[in-house]
Amino acid sequence: MNIETSPIFDEIRAVGREEGRAEGTRSVVYRQGRQKFGKAPTKTQQRTLEAITEVDRLEALAERLLNVDTWADLLSDV
Repeated sequence: MNIETSPIFDEIRAVGREEGRAEGTRSVVYRQGRQKFGKAPTKTQQRTLEAITEVDRLEALAERLLNVDTWADLLSDV
C-alpha cells in the first residue's frame, strides 16, 4: 500500500490544509483587530472567533474589519 496516493491520506491532508488556512486567517483577524481596536477581544468574543472554522467566513471578517469600530460590531452578525 502506497500511503502517498491513498484516498484516505489525501483526505486527511486536505482537512489539515483547510484547518491550517482557517487558523492563519483567524490569526490575521486577531492581529488586525487588536491593532485597529486597541485591545484584544473578550473571552466570549474569542470563543466566538474560535468557533468559526470556515475560511471564507474568517476572510469575510478580515474584510469587515475595515468598516467596523469594535470587536462587538465585527462579531454582531456571527
